[in-house]
Amino acid sequence: MSLQLMVQREPDQGTPIDEPVHFALAITLTMPGIIDIYEQVRQRLAISPRMPV
Repeated sequence: MSLQLMVQREPDQGTPIDEPVHFALAITLTMPGIIDIYEQVRQRLAISPRMPV
């Protein structure tokens, strides 16, 4: 099972920057009748919740 996402970045409006710019992409998936989608993704990616210190 997979999901293909197309991400397009618009050109900067200001002065061009030659250095790479780091960014993140956050996505929320919702599906009627399926409430454990986040747990399935977490298991597949082997993500464990962080514990507060």
